[in-house]
Amino acid sequence: PLFLDASAWARSGKGMLEYVAAREQALASQVSASHLARLAAGGQLALFINGWNEIAGEHRERCRSELVDLEATYKELALVVTTRSWQEFPRPNEVQHLQVLGLTWKEQVAAIRSALPLDASKTLLEVLAKHSGLRWDSRSPLILRGVLDMAATEDVASASTLDFISAAVASFERSPQHASVLAAKPLDGRARAYLQAVAFELTRTLRLEFPRDDALRALAPVALKLQ
Repeated sequence: PLFLDASAWARSGKGMLEYVAAREQALASQVSASHLARLAAGGQLALFINGWNEIAGEHRERCRSELVDLEATYKELALVVTTRSWQEFPRPNEVQHLQVLGLTWKEQVAAIRSALPLDASKTLLEVLAKHSGLRWDSRSPLILRGVLDMAATEDVASASTLDFISAAVASFERSPQHASVLAAKPLDGRARAYLQAVAFELTRTLRLEFPRDDALRALAPVALKLQ
């Protein structure tokens, strides 16, 4: 089984097997695209592609065609694609909807104790035990990852839900998987400024949904100021 980030593959401009063969792990193991093709043809290869919805618009059609061709060529290939937006999947009629459950308290405790030194883990667990709201927030692995990063360097005794969310966002932005995307055009490392503009406009207009054209109109003045 091979696990791939959809947006990273899309940005590479390579075919799927060529992209896999060009990765550091494959090069170190001397795994070539032709070797992967033989495995795929023999039903010995499984590809798990994560985050189809994160593929930029200009790459989506090429990636869709590549995926369809890959399945047509290697009928024994095991292929799993995950996406948060099923409408953008190449074959929406074949989508299986899954609900991801939050971490249990037992799982949170185990993750915290394995990631932090004794004193830091004890402090964080005491905070979560006292505040059900914060404990509920930390059911999300993404938020818990940010909380762990924060607890490793800061005092979390007086932390709030906003602190937890901010820590999760910072952790998300620093991850290798997302840092390069946020730094590249058209965001140029200014994603937060654009998100603030969208949040302000949603609050001002008392809306929960924001059509694409309205969002672009809200972002245009911000883009001009940042030039």
